[in-house]
Amino acid sequence: MIVSEIPGTTRDCVDVVLTLPDGTNYILIDTPGIRRRSRINKRVEKFSVDKAFEVLKKVDLVLLIISAEEGLTHQDKRLLRQIEKNYKACLLLVNKWDLLDKKKETQEVMLEKIRYGLRFIPWLPVLPISALKGTGVKKIIPFIEKIYSQYSMRIPTSFLNKVLEELKNQYTFTIGNKKLKVYYATQVEIKPPTFVIFVNLEPEKISSHIEKFFKNQLKQKLGFTEVPVKVIFRKRD
Repeated sequence: MIVSEIPGTTRDCVDVVLTLPDGTNYILIDTPGIRRRSRINKRVEKFSVDKAFEVLKKVDLVLLIISAEEGLTHQDKRLLRQIEKNYKACLLLVNKWDLLDKKKETQEVMLEKIRYGLRFIPWLPVLPISALKGTGVKKIIPFIEKIYSQYSMRIPTSFLNKVLEELKNQYTFTIGNKKLKVYYATQVEIKPPTFVIFVNLEPEKISSHIEKFFKNQLKQKLGFTEVPVKVIFRKRD
């Protein structure tokens, strides 16, 4: 492929088939780099950006590449919010790791800054790499396999409800003057793992705080530590 270091030269999304030695096939979709809207002046580049956002909705897993020199920018966070909004699995690659001071302390400080900036998406795995030197590059495929395994994992209903029963015994929630009763749950989808929890109240009465609690608990107890999880509340008839 013909590439350039000049930002904005890639105009279209390019599909590349990657076949591993074991015969596993991946379709990699290389999208144009997405810059801040205020810096996008050409109509064709706006079209490229829109196409990149369309691809985001179709893929199973996103590799978001940022620069170790810049760290996590406002635009990176904007992209990550779109990834989270669409419940996409993601691996954050911190490229140009070789340009940092090779002192371990400097690298650790940069990782701490990045993770602090990722407080709104704490499940996101981060991998430092150097495309130039090859550092960390061989770890990308194993990371992808691990993340995809979680993203496409199904939990037996019996085990899911055993975990839910433990949560019911440990925690109680009151909404208004009514106690939230949790009856049972079932997994209805994968990619993203989606759970429907049947309760005694109307779903719109359940706060985002309670939803976040159940998401975090299911992620920790069911092994979805590095992927997003979707929780839907439904009133039992």
